[in-house]
Amino acid sequence: MQHTTSSHHQDILKRLAEAHHHASIDPQLYMQLQQPQKETEVSMSVIQDGGKRTTYKGYRVLHANLLGPGKGGIRYDANVTRDEVRTFATLMTLKCALADLPFGGAKGGVVCDPKSMTESALAQLTKKLVAALGENVGPYTDVPAPDMGTNAETMDNFALAYAAQHQECTHAYAVVTGKSIKKDKHGNTLPQGGIEGRTEATGRGVSIATIAAIKELVRQAIKQPNNIAIAVEGFGNVGAYAALLLQAAGYKVVAISDRTGCYYNDQGIDIPAAKQYKQTCGTLKGFPGAAAHPSHLLCTLPVDVLIPAAGETINEKNADSINAKLIVEGANNAVTYLAEKMLFRKGITLVPGIIANAGGVIVSSYEYDQNITGKVWSLNKVREQLNQQMETSLRQVFDLFAQHKGSIDLTTAAYIVALNKLQQAYQQKNKTRH
Repeated sequence: MQHTTSSHHQDILKRLAEAHHHASIDPQLYMQLQQPQKETEVSMSVIQDGGKRTTYKGYRVLHANLLGPGKGGIRYDANVTRDEVRTFATLMTLKCALADLPFGGAKGGVVCDPKSMTESALAQLTKKLVAALGENVGPYTDVPAPDMGTNAETMDNFALAYAAQHQECTHAYAVVTGKSIKKDKHGNTLPQGGIEGRTEATGRGVSIATIAAIKELVRQAIKQPNNIAIAVEGFGNVGAYAALLLQAAGYKVVAISDRTGCYYNDQGIDIPAAKQYKQTCGTLKGFPGAAAHPSHLLCTLPVDVLIPAAGETINEKNADSINAKLIVEGANNAVTYLAEKMLFRKGITLVPGIIANAGGVIVSSYEYDQNITGKVWSLNKVREQLNQQMETSLRQVFDLFAQHKGSIDLTTAAYIVALNKLQQAYQQKNKTRH
């Protein structure tokens, strides 16, 4: 099947090709990784509150299940495309491999505007989506999670619909992760629901990656944490938690941004106050703790570390104006392929999203384990295990990067590590067959 390929997906294929030159993987496996294993397109007819019937298109892409069931979010967004879903599914395969998770890569999306839909219409859409996807999802097949435009309530509705349609399934509630936490009448957490620490997980992972990269790569600056200036682009769930945790660790966050602008204070921003302000006001507009500037200026500020956590924002047009020495991708594809090469030539280190923002899927794997085994994870256990797992993955990438002595960038090193792990699984599977 021929696919049209977007610039995002082309970027991934270019990175795969570069890593392939350094990784000893089977040509057949390399060919498999260049295209999805399975793509499903569905349509759902939803009756709105006024009685009008609307049909929505949806996609689910399973990129690879070499390591286990598919894993990846479902987004509800008006701009969802099949190619976008395919791109993120490919990234999930690499992300799960890097983190040593027993999952393959998958992704899903529905073309809709959730902000314009009522709760009942959204619940109906989710129920119809479960029915339309049928056997393409399941605890041992493909396990979705929240993404843009979806949340714990969406995942609860998804799990309930799946359980109702698959009453024979013992672990039906493990069909999705990112569910809300369920408690019994005594206040004890029930294992079939969500897990403690999931909301903060991606931002926490970004903070772990940032601190590890600073210690590893910026130590020559000989700066104390409170003298390292950090800018965080995007103050949604990921950016806000990353900023909060970095400040709590002693680092100075001097700039944050949202759609209303960039907010800069070279003495450091009070992140809890900014988070509270945004929760109260809806945006950062008017936040008194920093000077307001146009959003695009954040990338050019005189900082040591830049964390883009608001989609693709660094490209070949603005890469030359970046002053940070370290960039940590809070969002997937925040930096384009060409921009990445420009940054590398400038001596700027980029920690790619496939490792930096893996905290969400790592903690999702703990929720899955909780759902399957019936053993509840405590918040302390989640945080300790996430920290250990992130640091192990980062160590492997940093070590390989050091071995190549500057001839490759950190993204290529991460892709090589992921490919080597996929090759091990591929060899093991072939041994079992024969």
